[in-house]
Formats: sequence, C-alpha cells, structure tokens
Amino acid sequence: MDKLEIGKVIKVLRRENEITQEQLANFIGVSVAAVSKWESGTTYPDITTLPLLANFFNVTIDTLMNYRIDLTDEEINKIGQECEMFIVKNKMDEGLELTEKYLNRYPNNWKLKYRLSNIYTLVLVKVNKKEKQNEMINRYIKILEEISNNTTNIELKEASLVSLSSGYMMNNQPNKAEEVIKKIYKPSCDPNVILPLIYMQQDKVEEAKKLMQENLYKSLKEALVSSMSLSSINYNYKDDMDEKYIDFEKAQKYIKLSDSIRKLLPDQRSNHDTYIYLYDLESKRGRLDKALDYLEEMIDAIRDINLNKHNSLNEHWCYDKVEDKSIDIKLDIYDMLITALKEREDLFKDNKRFENIIKELEILKEKNQI
Repeated sequence: MDKLEIGKVIKVLRRENEITQEQLANFIGVSVAAVSKWESGTTYPDITTLPLLANFFNVTIDTLMNYRIDLTDEEINKIGQECEMFIVKNKMDEGLELTEKYLNRYPNNWKLKYRLSNIYTLVLVKVNKKEKQNEMINRYIKILEEISNNTTNIELKEASLVSLSSGYMMNNQPNKAEEVIKKIYKPSCDPNVILPLIYMQQDKVEEAKKLMQENLYKSLKEALVSSMSLSSINYNYKDDMDEKYIDFEKAQKYIKLSDSIRKLLPDQRSNHDTYIYLYDLESKRGRLDKALDYLEEMIDAIRDINLNKHNSLNEHWCYDKVEDKSIDIKLDIYDMLITALKEREDLFKDNKRFENIIKELEILKEKNQI
C-alpha cells in the first residue's frame, strides 16, 4: 500500500471512531503534525507504529493494511437503502445520524456521497418546520458542492451539478443555480444520434438497438420535464405570480400532454402525478369540487398498483435492450401524498370527500408497505 492509501485508511478509521488527530498522536507517541502528514500522504508511518495503530483502532494489522476505501455499486446502494429505511419509518434522527456516519467513514467516496445526498431531500419533504427544511437544503448543497469540486468522474460531476442547481433553486439562489448548470459541457452535436446509423452499416444490430433505445428514453424524459415546466410557468412557478402570465387552460393542456409522455416511461411510481398536478391547478383556480374529482380519479387509477414498487427500465418493451442503471430509492409515495394533501386541508375543512380520499391513501399505504 502506498503512502496515499495508508493515509486515507488512518483518516477513515479515525473519523469513524470520532477520534481527533491529537488523541491519536498522544496514544501513538508522535506529534499531531506527524498524524496530519500521514493523512495527507506527505509521509508514511514507521512500520513499528503499525501494531500501535492496529491496537488503537481495534483491528488487525492485515485489516489495517487492506482496509476497504472503495465500495461496489451494490454496496453503495445497500448503504443508501439502509439509511432511507429509517426516513421511510419516520425515524429521522437515526437516519440522519447513520448517514453522517457513512459520510465520515468514506470521506472520498464521491459516488456514495452522491447516493446519500438523497437522504436530505427525503427528510425535507417529511418535516414541516422551516428551520429544519433549511438545514436539510444547506446540507444537501454542501455535499453536492464537495462532490462537484473534487470528483474526476465526468458523469458523476455533471449529475452533481444538476442536483446542486436544484438545491440552489430550493434555497432561493437562482443566480448560483444558473452558474453551476452552465458548467456542464454541452456539445453542439450529440454523437449518440449518429452512432446507431454507423452501427447499422457495420451490422452491429444489437449495439444500434441499445443506443437507439437509450436515446428514446433520454428524449422522452427531457420532453416530460419541458412539458411539466411549461405547465408550471403558466400558473404556479411562484406564489406572487403576475396574473397577466396566468393561463390555466394552457397549463392544463401541458399537464395532459405530460401524461401522454409519462405513459411511455416505465416507472409506475409516477402514475399519480397527472392527477396531483390537475388537483393543484383546480385548487388554485378555486374549483375545489373539480380538484376533488381528480383526486378520486387518482385513487381509482392507483388502487391496484403498488406505487412503492421500483420498475426496472428494461422491463418495458420500449427499452428491453437498455442496461438499467437507475437507483431503487426507498420512497413511501403514499406517505408523501398524504403529507402533501394535508398541507391544504384547510381548504377542505369538514369535507367528507377529502377525508375519504385521505383514508383511502392510508389503506393503500398499509397494503403496500416498504
């Protein structure tokens, strides 16, 4: 193991055990500066100190010399799901504590950090206090800033920049959001559009099919985002929206267009989205009976579907050649729906239809527990 790796190991074990550099230095009998140099990779600990280090961290020398820094994708996903389950079960403090423990244990595993950044957005939608929401947003931003500034993986860097831009928007920092999103390289021509045609001439049929399906999925996802954004900008992109920009009829058309696009995508967990957007639109128009109509239609549409079940991309006939790289994030969609609807329960006080809709969702939540 080279200097850099042994230094990383010492740093990981020290943080995992919540030990300061000074405490470690005192036990080993070296200066704090020496420990600092080990961890930065400037120097290498003398071989005679290895038994002391192993004893201090309660590991064998072999474990010390071969301690795992990197994790497989499967291990990263398992850690993410372990933390998410606490949030799903409303054990926020335990989930956040475990998340921070893993972040400290693997300080340079940017892929794990990106996976765990989702924990803070899960907590965000479950808490009501503004102070706690701001705390989650700021932690989310800090993690993503660290990833985007340090990772050498281009795909991970760009994904982090997209998420970071969303974080800045949640934090009401649109200028920063614009700044980071513009850091993503955008070629004038996407080679993946041309490559399938080349593969076809080379008789690389399977490669051509796979890339075409990937292009189709990407294009539909982008079309869905654009369509939903167009619905939003026509009626609710901000609370104090100028009335001259409000066009409920056009917004409704874009929502229904989004529904047509969504049906070509594989994840059934978003089957409720159209109804929720239409409910939101009619609520803002003051047409509460119509809003409840859409919620009741939603209940009928999702009654025999498990919204908490993750569907693999390649299970859909359109994308059977595509490798599914999606992450199965543990989300209780029913709990999120109930929480979101109750935020407007003052509009439907003592309304039996609204109360029955909440009861139906609670029954479905119990039926489809994660």
